[in-house]
Amino acid sequence: NTDSNDISVISSKHGKELTRIPVGGSPRGSMALHKSLPYGYVCNCAGNTISKIDLINNKEHSKITVGLA
Repeated sequence: NTDSNDISVISSKHGKELTRIPVGGSPRGSMALHKSLPYGYVCNCAGNTISKIDLINNKEHSKITVGLA
């Protein structure tokens, strides 16, 4: 949800939005998942960050700064 700076949590069973998780500026693309950890990662294009998402509690765990120093 680029304009609202959050990501939607969608029920795979019902195809409906369950909640939204606030993240950094202009989140884009698909979420990267790790098969054995309860985290997902999403790129925030406007903030040069990647949000680490806690998939158990549906909240942002932390931000990772990326790009040139």
